[in-house]
Amino acid sequence: MNLSNKPIILISQSACDVISILELYEKYNSICSISIYVIKNKNLFDYFNNLNLNVKYIKFIEYVEYFNIKKPLTIIKAKKDVKMVYKKYFTGVKNSSIYFFADTHDFLTFYIVNQLCKRNEITFYDWEKYDIKKSLPLLKYSLGDIIVLLSYIYIVGNRLVLTQRKAIRLLTEKQNIKVIRKLEVSIEVREKYCENININKEKAVLIFESPTASISINNYENTLEKIISIIKEMGLVIYIKPHPYKGFSNFLSNLDVIICDSKFPGELINTNEFSYILGITSLSIARLAKFTNNVYSLIDLMEWKNSYSQNRKNEDKERLLMYSNNQINIIGSFKDLKHLI
Repeated sequence: MNLSNKPIILISQSACDVISILELYEKYNSICSISIYVIKNKNLFDYFNNLNLNVKYIKFIEYVEYFNIKKPLTIIKAKKDVKMVYKKYFTGVKNSSIYFFADTHDFLTFYIVNQLCKRNEITFYDWEKYDIKKSLPLLKYSLGDIIVLLSYIYIVGNRLVLTQRKAIRLLTEKQNIKVIRKLEVSIEVREKYCENININKEKAVLIFESPTASISINNYENTLEKIISIIKEMGLVIYIKPHPYKGFSNFLSNLDVIICDSKFPGELINTNEFSYILGITSLSIARLAKFTNNVYSLIDLMEWKNSYSQNRKNEDKERLLMYSNNQINIIGSFKDLKHLI
């Protein structure tokens, strides 16, 4: 069937999907009926609604309650809940072109896609993680890992695997799913949908906060406060870009910083007015580094809790370098930060 005759359905739950979704929209909206389903992320849903896109509809799907492996009834309930979501939103969907952008552990999207595979053309848009068709190393699973995996298999189906980070992914080799590996950001889409932040002073710094990284970092709050203090001593005003889903850490409300709107994707912020762009592990700063040379990661200034966290840090550092084409700058010490500012 010709693509121009197929309705397109885009299923997303992460702000990192936005540019890819907008690329697909720009490419096909004049020839196809497009619908967008946003799972879990209300900020993302609001963002798409504010764009006034020429789409059939934009729908928000609340995430179902996560199961607890210590309470088997919650696993049964999760299975029932995902079936209800599918029945409510996707019953009767056929002969459509489905694009999904699922993140790890997203059993709801995985269930939906598993069902839609039967009568639709499915494409997985892998914008950031890794090639899910590559050979995965053998892992030593704990009993808890095995129970989690079996729970996912029960809820979603049997096409799942634990990856090297012990995160759940679709094993697409056994499904009729295409994979698009998207690494670059469209300059045209970025320019068209770029968002401006009103800068009140001449010199300003934009910091992408990573509240989820605090789980792996010792003294996260104190370290970030120290960084902010150094920047303020140099007379720069500080803008905080919250995480698009997790928001920002509460302690920042007590500091002399400006909190930006969380719903705008970081890759689409106009950074021309900022003297420096800082972040820790955010993929957004890696993407932005391709457009401007004043993007820096603070990853080496953080004290990571244990060997597992240190390994994650090394992986994230490699990822930042790879997805910025080695354009991102890594600040090695507080002394380097002071000299930079």
